[in-house]
Amino acid sequence: MPTFKEKIHTIDNEIVVQITLPKFFHIGKVEAPEFHQAGDHVHYCYEYIYILKGRGKYWINEREFESADRTVYFLMPGQHHRELSTRPPFAFYHLKFYLRDLKGNHVLLLPVSGSEERQIFPDPESECLEFFSRIFTEASGQKPWRREIVESLCMNLTAWTKRKIGLKPDPTDEFAGKADKIVNMAKGHIGFNLTKNIDLKSLSRSCGISPDYLGHIFKKVTGISPMQHLSSVRIDESKRLLRNPDLSLEEIARRSGFSDIFYFSRKFKQKEGISPSIYRKKILFRK
Repeated sequence: MPTFKEKIHTIDNEIVVQITLPKFFHIGKVEAPEFHQAGDHVHYCYEYIYILKGRGKYWINEREFESADRTVYFLMPGQHHRELSTRPPFAFYHLKFYLRDLKGNHVLLLPVSGSEERQIFPDPESECLEFFSRIFTEASGQKPWRREIVESLCMNLTAWTKRKIGLKPDPTDEFAGKADKIVNMAKGHIGFNLTKNIDLKSLSRSCGISPDYLGHIFKKVTGISPMQHLSSVRIDESKRLLRNPDLSLEEIARRSGFSDIFYFSRKFKQKEGISPSIYRKKILFRK
């Protein structure tokens, strides 16, 4: 059975404590006496950031926000984000986790709302901080059943978040309608399994409906088919990876979920109008 792994290290004068349970959970605490910066990146899991002290700027899908002490924001699977501290010293918790249902499928607990301003909010009463403190303490301890307790705390954190941002359990709610739930579930499965082989049949199975019904609902809500969305997400991920000059095109294709570099190049050119190599040269030249 996987066990929690704790690591303490220093990166560019930042003190970083990380506690990880493979394929499930990661929590870290970072203390930066000077400035902290993280470039554009994406995770295919949930992520929460809690600012303990300092001020900073955050970008979620290129929308800019500011934060101060006791500010929390959460990220959905597949959302691009970056951060920059503007007033040292700077300290924060970061929490990443996956949740699965009884069948082993990833659970999408929070809505893919498109309203990024709802994803960042103050915590003046330290309610959210209590979750982080308890999770960090439990994960770093040695008591039995800590995995189950940590998982329960993560579930409670997402429920608290729904209440905080005003989501309602009413099935007629704008974020909780049946069609939106199905689409969000499909998007979540794609985000969690981007590098795996995904077809309409496996995608519909993860949503518990037929392929035809998924295709109909998905296009009605988004205007495109599930497979078009999958291709678009993979191309967006490859564009992010192309900014790294150390990665080969073969590695980028693999990390983006394409079966081979030739198929990747063809799909990339269809969407962007230029090849991946030319796109990379333009991006790097602009830097």
